[in-house]
Amino acid sequence: MESRIEIALKECLPDQEGLRLSNILQKQFGILATCRYLDVYNFEEHLTETELETLARDVFTDPISQKFSVSKPLFPDFWRLEIGMRPVVTDNIGKTATAAVRDKLGRNLLIYHSRIYAFSFKGIVSGSGASGGSTNSAVGVHGFGTGFTSPDFYTFEKIASLLHNSLVEQHKLYEPNEEPKPHLPTVHISNEPTVERFSLALPKTQLVNFARGRLLALNEEELEAIKRHFKGVRFLRDRKSVGLDERITDVELEVIAQTWSEHCKHKIFNALISYDEDGEIHAINSLFATFIKGATGQVKKPYIVSVFKDNGGIIKFDPDHDLVVKVETHNAPSALDPYGGALTGILGVQRNILGTGLGAMPIANMYVLCFGPQNLPAKDVPKGILHPSVVSEGVIKGIEHGGNKMGIPTVNGSIFYDSGFTARPLVYCGTLGLMPS
Repeated sequence: MESRIEIALKECLPDQEGLRLSNILQKQFGILATCRYLDVYNFEEHLTETELETLARDVFTDPISQKFSVSKPLFPDFWRLEIGMRPVVTDNIGKTATAAVRDKLGRNLLIYHSRIYAFSFKGIVSGSGASGGSTNSAVGVHGFGTGFTSPDFYTFEKIASLLHNSLVEQHKLYEPNEEPKPHLPTVHISNEPTVERFSLALPKTQLVNFARGRLLALNEEELEAIKRHFKGVRFLRDRKSVGLDERITDVELEVIAQTWSEHCKHKIFNALISYDEDGEIHAINSLFATFIKGATGQVKKPYIVSVFKDNGGIIKFDPDHDLVVKVETHNAPSALDPYGGALTGILGVQRNILGTGLGAMPIANMYVLCFGPQNLPAKDVPKGILHPSVVSEGVIKGIEHGGNKMGIPTVNGSIFYDSGFTARPLVYCGTLGLMPS
């Protein structure tokens, strides 16, 4: 039997997450509500109430500012929206909790973290909501007026879309006084994994459709290059020697697609680009080689120690020390998973600083972030795209968690808002390091 611990701030303290949600509900949907935020730790294994209380008290809560419950839900008479990671998505908080419990009890218990947004509705703000039109018609509430109880299911789904990323998270809505179930995103696979094999002897149209159906992001030219490679006599002989035939395996196909992806290969940055300006045709042979590497080479400043050769660029600081700088874009990952994309970006450049030369010490972080309008009406967000406010909140939190909370201060940055960044943000993450000359 599973177990869970629910934790919330005490009522005497300001619940910033709850207040933030209240503001979102009022601005986006014209709803007045009291909102509370809870952290939940879900145990795959049954623990006694005494064990759960010991863990809640000694491991998971601050007794001065927080309260907990192990036997019944906190705020049971509220509507409760619970959000947790999908199966096989890394649950960093759950992994940390698992390690903390192992230290406390000496037992290896699997723990999964989820969060709850609890709502107690008061009524509807008169006038227009952010979604356009009268709030009554836009939101569609049950018991509108003095008998108001809650928004309808459609509105709850809209609220949920502003609070979680369906790509990596899943959500469940509990009605008031409904008994919650532990969030356990486990996967039980009964069959053995298999390797699929595919023939590349397909016409161009079918080959492109095949790649599109598997979300490989390979264009026609790249697919034809793979096809030619798999016709090579020597290559086929080598494959035969290890028990493979002329068909490509799904493992090989996915590896090639990942290696040739825009994020890994930077095909646009390195492409031959032609453009028309004032009736004249111009060409650029690689944006990177021309405007970044080429421009740096032309400058030839004496303080440049090393560029484009290591994990970071090195410049002279004083007679005894050099500075190491690394900046990366994490645009596409942050568009799909804002928190994880930005967190990976800032941690990645810190790793690069540590891996430059014999190792530099990261001392500061920096960023440039570009997002869509934060007050964009929900109806104007393209289908399948996260709301810009969700993207910005996740990205900023990812950079904060990967920087300040690690003890590396974020000392410089810039944030810009424009409708051109609604579907895809710009996320530059940078780290500065210090190393002996």
